[in-house]
Parts: sequence; C-alpha cells; structure tokens
Amino acid sequence: MNIEKNDKEQELFGLETQIKDKKKELSQSWVNNNVMPGLTKFANQRHMLALRNAVVANIPLIIIGALFLIILNFPIGSGSTDLLSSLLPPKLVTTFQQINRMTMGLMSFVTAFAIGSELAKSYKMDPTTGGVLTFTAFAMWVGADMLYVGLNDAGGLAGGVWAMNMANIGSKGLFVAIISGIAMYEFYRLCKKYNITIRMPSVVPKSVSNSFIILIPILIWATVVGLTRFWLGFDFINDLGKILNPIQGALTGTLPGVMLTGLLITVFWMLGISGASVVGSFLRPFWTTAITENNDAFNAGLDIPYLYPEEFLQWGVWVGGSGATLGLLISALLLAKSKQIKSISKVSIVPGIFNINEPVIFGFPIMLNAFLFIPFILTPQICILVGALLMQVLNVRFVATAPWTLPGPIGAILSAGVDWKAVFIPLATIGISTVCYAPFMMAYDKSLLKQELFLEGKVYNKDEHYSFLGFLRLKMKWPNKYVSAEKIKIDETKLVFANKRAALKAEYLSKMLPTTTSEKLKNKENKLINKEILIDEKIALRNLELEECKALAGYRKNEEIWAAVKDQQYQKDIMKLQAQKNKFIMAESELINKNNLKSHKYKFKKDYAILKDEFKIAKTNLKKAWLENQKAFTLKFKKLEKKSPEFLDLKLEFTKQKLEYWTNRTDLTNDFNNKKLEASEMK
Repeated sequence: MNIEKNDKEQELFGLETQIKDKKKELSQSWVNNNVMPGLTKFANQRHMLALRNAVVANIPLIIIGALFLIILNFPIGSGSTDLLSSLLPPKLVTTFQQINRMTMGLMSFVTAFAIGSELAKSYKMDPTTGGVLTFTAFAMWVGADMLYVGLNDAGGLAGGVWAMNMANIGSKGLFVAIISGIAMYEFYRLCKKYNITIRMPSVVPKSVSNSFIILIPILIWATVVGLTRFWLGFDFINDLGKILNPIQGALTGTLPGVMLTGLLITVFWMLGISGASVVGSFLRPFWTTAITENNDAFNAGLDIPYLYPEEFLQWGVWVGGSGATLGLLISALLLAKSKQIKSISKVSIVPGIFNINEPVIFGFPIMLNAFLFIPFILTPQICILVGALLMQVLNVRFVATAPWTLPGPIGAILSAGVDWKAVFIPLATIGISTVCYAPFMMAYDKSLLKQELFLEGKVYNKDEHYSFLGFLRLKMKWPNKYVSAEKIKIDETKLVFANKRAALKAEYLSKMLPTTTSEKLKNKENKLINKEILIDEKIALRNLELEECKALAGYRKNEEIWAAVKDQQYQKDIMKLQAQKNKFIMAESELINKNNLKSHKYKFKKDYAILKDEFKIAKTNLKKAWLENQKAFTLKFKKLEKKSPEFLDLKLEFTKQKLEYWTNRTDLTNDFNNKKLEASEMK
C-alpha cells in the first residue's frame, strides 16, 4: 500500500512540475510578445540612445575629478580639518583643484558635443559636424560676461575680460545642453531636408563642404537665441533649473524618491530587462547633476545638498548588483542542496563581488521566478531604509564617483570622500540581504532538489536531504541503493545498449548527405533530407532508450517514470525538428512569391484581425470549460477526507486534467504567436 501511495505521489509531483513549466512558458511568452518589443524599441530609439551615450561620455572626467578631490580630502588625523591638503604645497593644492574643476566642471560642454556626434552617427552623417553644431547651440545659451579687474586714471573700470560662468558649463547646464543639442540637430536636419543650406561643388573637400552646410542653421539659431538670451533677458539655464530643481530634489534628496527608483529598477529586472538602463535613460542626467553638486559642495566645505544620489544606490544597496544579490549568493553557498543552485552560486560569486550579477539574474534565474520575486523586490527597499538610517547616524555623505566594479566596501569609502565609516553601509546591506534571501532561496532550492531527485529516480526525504540547524549546513551523503551483484548487472546492461547506440549513430552518419561547393544548387534539398534523417534517428534512439529503461526496471526503482520523462523529451525534439522543417518549406514559398507579397498587404492585415478574434474566443471557451470542470472537482473533494486513498486518486485525476488544460492553453498561445509572426513577416 505504501509503495503504491509513493508511486502515486511521485506521479503527482511530476504532473505538478509540468504544470509549473507550462505556466512559466506562458508568462515568458507574454513578456516576450507584449512587453519586450516596446521597451526594446524605446531603449534603441535614436534620441534616447544618443542621450545615454552622451551622458556616459562624462564618466572618465567625473572619475578623474573625483580622484583628485579624494586626494585633497584624504584624512590624516581625527579632526575635521586634518586633511592631506594641509600638508601639500599651496601650488600643488591649487593644481589639484584646477584639475577637478576642469574635468567635472566641463560636463555640459562634453555632453553638448557628444549628443550631436551620437545623433550624427545614428543618421549616418558626419559626427564631427554634428558635435560642432550642438556644442555651438549650447554655448549660445551659456554666453559670456565682461569682468573688470581694475580702474583707469580717470576712475573708470579697466582691464575688462570676457568670462564664462563655470557653473553653467558644469552640472547646472546639463539639461539645457541635452535639450538644445537635440533641438539644434533636428533643426539642422529640417534645414537640410528643405535645402536651406549652402551646398558646395563636388570637387570641394568633404570637410570644407560639411562646414558650409551647417552655416545657415547656426546663423538662424544664433540670431534667435541671441535675441532671446541677451535682448529679452531670458536665461534658459537658470529658468529651467528653477523648474527641475524640485524634481531632482525629490528623486535624489528624499527617501520616497530613492525607494521608488529602486523599486522600478528591480521590477524591470524581474521581467528580464536591464532596469538600470531603462530607468537610467530618464534619471541619468539627474544623477550626474546631483553627484557633481555634492562634489562641489564638499570641495567648498558646504552642506551636501543631495543625500541619495546614484552612488547611494550603488554602494549602499546594489552590493553584488541590482537587487543586492551578493546576499543571495552567500545564502546559496551556505544552505543550497540542489546541484543547479550550488553550481551557479560557485560560478557567480566572484563576478558578484565586483557587482556583476547577470549570471545570477539569468542563471538561477531570478527573472520571472515566483520563489525569488518577493525578496528581489523587498530586500533593496529594506536596505535603502537601513542605509539611510546609517547615513544619518554615522554622518556619511556620498560626494564622488568611483568605478562601479569595485567591491562594495572599497567603493563606498572612496565615494564618501575617504570616510572610513562608510564601510558599515555595504556590510550592513550584505548581512540584511543574506538573511532576507535565505528562506526564499531555500524554498526554491527545495523545489529544484525534488525535481533533480525525481529525474534520478530517487524519493525526496526531508530528514535526509534537507536537514540543517540554523544557518549551519550539514552535508548528507546518499545511501548506497544497490548491492554489488545488482550494480554489475546494471553496468553490463548499460554497456550492451551503449554499443547499440554507437551502431545506430554510425548508421545515421552514413545516411547524411554531404554538402559540397559543387552541390550549391541542391544545398537546401540536402538540408531538408538530412533533417528528415535526423528525425528518424531521434525516433529510433528514443525507442532504444525506452527499451533500455525496461531492461533496467528490474534493478532500479521508478525507472518507468524516468522512461516517460525521456519519451516526453524526445517527442519535444521531434516537434522542434518538424517545426524547423515546416519553417524551411514556408521560407521557400516566400522566396517564390516575393514579388506578389505587397499586393496582399491588406489581406494579411484582415487575416490577422480574424486570427486574433479566433484566439480570444478559443481562449475564453477553454478557460470557461476548465472553470466548470474545476467546480465539479471541488464538490467531489469536499466529500472526501484528505488522507484517504480515494482523495489521492481524485487529486491525481484532477492534476492530470489541470495539466491538459495548461498544455492546451500553451499550445493555443504558441500557435497564435507563430501565426502572428508569420503574418507579420509576410506583411
């Protein structure tokens, strides 16, 4: 009775695992077909791409400027004024200050030039011309003022020089550089489209010709901006700053703002999309401005204006990468039992120390993982709250940019202006994230362990496979299931079937048709025949595997279940090959009818609308039938005791029908997506 019950429970577990796989496949399909196309299109939109690349171009200057700032403010004693700058010669201090000012202080100029260059590349135009164009557009808004440094004999002002306000070409003018750069380049394209340019003969060198092409657009822009800026007194940089300062303060100076930012980044990562790239496309200018103004305030000995710049997230929350996944890896290394998690954790721990967590995101995977969804969202929020508390208690502020691939504690110290107290923030994050991830990781690990044991024909035993005390891992060894005589019989049987497999593979290879240069015209036909042979070989190999399973069934438990799994696996392989074959035949048909496709454009559009309606109706009917079936089973379950054999039989039958429903729904969705893709390609 117990053996029969265990067999039914194993079968039930196998069915439930398949249902989970079907649901996951549906979720992934929905994301790929509904979310990813729009986000990918947005991320690759030429203006967003140019904006991102232009702001990122400042990173070398920011790091170099921050480096000299750190040197000047390196602590050499316990007092607030005991800094390295007090021991250096005044000229050297001035030199370091100038380097800081002429790197980080030129941020808007660099961005203005880079955004024009990047847009020119995307439009396949001359990058240098584009950079000069947008740089000039921004410089007109900056302007220059006359400064007088002395008096003449008559008592009037003398020694006048023209000077630019350094604040306007630093972080303060960043948004104007972006807006004016994009506007100027699009205005230039408009002028070029309607021939409002000076075109030179073809014999003129290209560099000279490009210079004259931008002459009229710059003249028009300079006239309009000159009248607006200097005649009407409209200061675009300062006036825009008055509008954006509250937004920047909310995002980088308040706790709700930084928590919202962290939430958006982790939600995008859960969908398999780089959250830092998507959210950073909007917030990068705010982040860059915030850390630059923090740097200036720190250099001047003033209060730090923005408490939560990007560096707070980087070194106080994203320790190990987005989602604070270093804690997940530590908990996995200490507590995991499944082969999958143990192997991925060992591979990912070293990149994780340097804040590279793509192996974790896509290896565990965290993406669309029901077990890790909650901790991946909530852990960073807890770390933000604790990090903010520690910043206030320890009086730590982030004032400089450090390379993001540094280990968390080192990066935090450098980014906080060599404040050694900053090391406690990432260390606290590591501890909190380890504790938060541990129970969820163990639940996921337990699920994977059951699947691995199921495929190996072993039975999951909680006391044997998941025994632990607190966070101490107790290594349990597998018991030897077979006596020596049985093991010898198993090895002999495996050897016989290994020889059969080798003979089958040799026969298959002998049938494969060669593809040489002399057979180029028949290349496609050869590929098709080879695929058919491959399908036949797969079927024969599957039958051989099943025969081997039956031969071993007398020596091992649950071998029939393993055989069923192998049967399902090979059936999937055959379906994939058949799909490839059908796709190839369709490609040939498209090639033949290429000249007639345009005339069928509206027909395909109509067919797609019909296809979509049919899919919705079929999906609704399928769901309706399942809900009615589910109600009937619910009534039957209420009449039985949970521990009775009849209850287990009914649950097994219910799970089979549930698997059938999710299989039909997955097939229906995949069929619709394939037809949708085909219609889109043909359109």
